[in-house]
Amino acid sequence: MKQLGFSPFGLLTIGNFPPKLHVERHFKTTIRKGIQMKVPLWACCLAALPAAAIAANFNEEEIKAHCASEWAGDFSMQAYCIKEQRDGFDAVEAARGALDADMSAALTRCESEWPVEWSMVAYCLNEQQNGRQAIPAHLNGLPADVSATVRNTCEGEWQGDFAMQAYCIKEQATGWRSINN
Repeated sequence: MKQLGFSPFGLLTIGNFPPKLHVERHFKTTIRKGIQMKVPLWACCLAALPAAAIAANFNEEEIKAHCASEWAGDFSMQAYCIKEQRDGFDAVEAARGALDADMSAALTRCESEWPVEWSMVAYCLNEQQNGRQAIPAHLNGLPADVSATVRNTCEGEWQGDFAMQAYCIKEQATGWRSINN
């Protein structure tokens, strides 16, 4: 049976690889009947590389400078600010991999709006997620044509900003209900 594998440099190899002197753990995946692919465990991490490549970096020096300018002379607040930025960054990075395209775009907008303040980026992302989740409840009970009109109007006015779309939809739905009930 032909063996497909990866060299330590990530090159695809065919045949008996790795050599017996090379010790490495592998798992096997059957590609087609009679052909197996031997993949080093470290190669599995390569799949995560594109996501990691687009992940933001926490620039400690930039954050320290930002917090020092915000809290000049108040070292306890500077330390608190740095911790808040680190926590915000960690929260954003934990969420980043699970975001769909629309929420990734919302995150990009949050990062643009708050370039050094990771606590605000995390807050902004949370508001975007909450807004998107609230939209169906705000539209609930409206006639289909009214619901579509309200949704289209608010999405057009607040494209990519789910928090503002939710607010707009809530206000429009409340207005329609007050007129028609």
